[in-house]
Amino acid sequence: MLTAKGQCFGSGKQDREKGKLDMKARKDDPKREVIDKVVEQIQQRLKGKMAKDAEAFVRLFYKDVPPDDVAGRSIDSLYGAALTLYKFAQKRPSADAAKIRVYNPDLEEHGWKSDHTVIEMINTDMPFLVDSVTSALHDLSLIHISEPTRPY
Repeated sequence: MLTAKGQCFGSGKQDREKGKLDMKARKDDPKREVIDKVVEQIQQRLKGKMAKDAEAFVRLFYKDVPPDDVAGRSIDSLYGAALTLYKFAQKRPSADAAKIRVYNPDLEEHGWKSDHTVIEMINTDMPFLVDSVTSALHDLSLIHISEPTRPY
């Protein structure tokens, strides 16, 4: 079996047992409970392959986000933030072309709202690019930056 980060795991009994232990440990995880509710929204609102792909994206998108950044946010807001980026990433002129947009999420226009300006960047992974962009945003005194998603 291949995971999202390209790690290989066998299908033997030992791996299945490890998976059961991991699932037990995660059941009491408040962040996981919130993300599971976001996934429920996906399953209710989307169908077929798009729902399956969006679910995988959402789980990867929020995987490394600190629990405090998820706590206190509405399920609709978390759903909207992730799904908007997922849809934005679907169309690129070419694999080498970057897409960037800056916007203030509006419920009617974007399906979610936030008091923050959002900067979304879709690009091919390049050494130091994320760090350089993050550093530049910090230099501009932008103080709330969530870790980017790197789908491996």
